[in-house]
Amino acid sequence: MSTRKFWWLFISTLIIVMGAAWFYQYIEWVEKEIDLGPTAEAKKEPFLAAKRYFESLNVEVELKGNFRQLDKVNDDAGLGDIAYQDVVILVDAYGSLSPKRANHLLDWVERGGQLIVSASNPFIDNVLSINDPLFEQFNITLEESDGTSRDAESIEQISALGNMVGLEQLDACNLLTPQVEFSFADDTEMVQADFLSPIRLIVDDFESSKGVIGDDGGFILQYDHGDGLISYMSHLDFWKNTTVGCLDHAYILWQLASTHSKVWFLYNRDSPSLISLLWQHYHYFVSALFLLIMSWLWRRNNRFGPIKTKSNASSRRLMEHVEASARFNWKHNHGRHLIKVLREDIAKRIEKHHPGYSKKPVNKQAEILSKQVQVDLSQIEKAVFADSSASPENFAEMVGLLKKIKERL
Repeated sequence: MSTRKFWWLFISTLIIVMGAAWFYQYIEWVEKEIDLGPTAEAKKEPFLAAKRYFESLNVEVELKGNFRQLDKVNDDAGLGDIAYQDVVILVDAYGSLSPKRANHLLDWVERGGQLIVSASNPFIDNVLSINDPLFEQFNITLEESDGTSRDAESIEQISALGNMVGLEQLDACNLLTPQVEFSFADDTEMVQADFLSPIRLIVDDFESSKGVIGDDGGFILQYDHGDGLISYMSHLDFWKNTTVGCLDHAYILWQLASTHSKVWFLYNRDSPSLISLLWQHYHYFVSALFLLIMSWLWRRNNRFGPIKTKSNASSRRLMEHVEASARFNWKHNHGRHLIKVLREDIAKRIEKHHPGYSKKPVNKQAEILSKQVQVDLSQIEKAVFADSSASPENFAEMVGLLKKIKERL
């Protein structure tokens, strides 16, 4: 390395080191947390934050995507794995429970279970138009309020938008408006909640009910049933991941589902089969399609020609056997074989008059055969060289031409 290159390299390195030292001395390091949005587990489980909240309180929580536990009745233990000391929260179950499952639940509550249900079901267009056996137990009906509270879907959209533009969870909670303010028994602190639903719970006599009741109906109604307790909610979306940390929602959840045993979240995720959905929503179309398929099958099953009557004659002539054999071959799609036999017979006969006929090109064979039998060239090509998988009408015509050619050889 020359002296000049050495000094250039030395000076460049010195400048870089001095610049890095100055940059490190005067740069200001700032730590900032960025919300990357919900995880895949949180997207799958909308009550995952509630589950983590209970676990922080040393309460065991189980999330189930179906109601099959309600079918396993165990008089000594409870409903399947659900003990009588547990708390069951039914999610989106309004109008979807069978009378049998509803009776199992009510029997379980009567023996000490604690049940929380809501008047919501996203799979039903209008929950006001149907009844639910659990709500009918205490003659609870639903009514839509004229309030302007945000629904859960708009809150989810605001939260998703906030993840893109930097809106934090606290800012999203500030968008909520408390619908009601109340306090629990033996609790001096007032709590606030936005139930994110225009649905209200209506009973004949609110004075005999306990719960959270506003001017336009109930948000929470509680009833003792035997040794257990049923809490009826207008909605459960305020306990989902996006809003469980807003206002006093988490505290309300802890108060209503407090237990020393286990909390069960049972989701309504049992989807009906495709056939039942099609019949439920498109039964006219399904019926018409079924009739169309049956008509097509009936049409395809028709035989060619009229039905042949049975003959009572005991004796059979030779031609009858030939005719029966031909009909058998035709019925089993052997028409091509019948034509092949005629064509081979014609080829053997023309070979006697014109040796080497079979080795000539097809067009030459057609010309030779046309001159020999005095039949038009187009008919020769149609009868001898065309595709033999013809329709019934063309098959009869092709056999007639081959017979005519054979008789002239």
